[in-house]
Amino acid sequence: MTIHLNRRSVIQAGLGSIFTPSMILGEPLKDPNRKLVLVELFTSQGCDLCPDAERLIGRLLEEERKSSDRIAVLAWHVDYFNRPWRDPFSEARYSSRQMAYHEVFTRTRPAFMKTAENGLYFTPMLMIDGITPMLANTKPETIQKVKNAITAARRKSVEIHLDFEFHGPSGELRVDLNQMSRKSRSTKSSKDLLVTAACVQKTASTNVESGENAGKVLTEQSIVRDYDYKAWNANADRKTTIRLNLKPPAGLKQSEMSWIAFIQDTSTGAILQSFQGAWNA
Repeated sequence: MTIHLNRRSVIQAGLGSIFTPSMILGEPLKDPNRKLVLVELFTSQGCDLCPDAERLIGRLLEEERKSSDRIAVLAWHVDYFNRPWRDPFSEARYSSRQMAYHEVFTRTRPAFMKTAENGLYFTPMLMIDGITPMLANTKPETIQKVKNAITAARRKSVEIHLDFEFHGPSGELRVDLNQMSRKSRSTKSSKDLLVTAACVQKTASTNVESGENAGKVLTEQSIVRDYDYKAWNANADRKTTIRLNLKPPAGLKQSEMSWIAFIQDTSTGAILQSFQGAWNA
């Protein structure tokens, strides 16, 4: 099912250049310039199409574990499907992130938006690296489109170097950013970037009692439980340190969580690098 939404206050969706994380999941990177592609799912337990999208996410994660290709997955549970069933993982600000993509695409890709029946106001919506949206399902043609988008997203050069340190007990992530010389920087990159981090619950099962999925037990993965972001003007400050604070929900064990961070261009929505780690590493 797809629906229209009323316009809401929109947070910025973007960041900007490409970074080199010093480690992934606590292990040194063999190739520090390798692209870690961000896959975002906008979903809701109140939407009867979303369980199939969750199966797609599960399939992507399973294939990723069996190969050397790395992706980072964030499932944002939106709040506009919360009648009659309230998705326990939903928040209005997660819906606002989806709205931000709609705003960016309306401005930068008007031709695409004219052919999109509901703009980017629908679930389940998949967004690959901030630039390729699609309806999420397990149809073979969709799976191939996702794989093609992930492959294309890896073909990017490194423009910014980074190091990071995560402190599990406090939920603080420190990111040291160092922009390369202006000559090596892409002219398409915006100077206005966002550095964002998310607390991710690895998996959860929910008994849905009402709504379109009434009577089903939904198993979901990579669920966003909190996030924080800060702006960075890369042209004004070529070197900077950003501190982000994540507050996981009470009762969730560190072993049940991970964190994902990414840099995004505010002008285009493009994710230019993402990196992740274990909460208790």
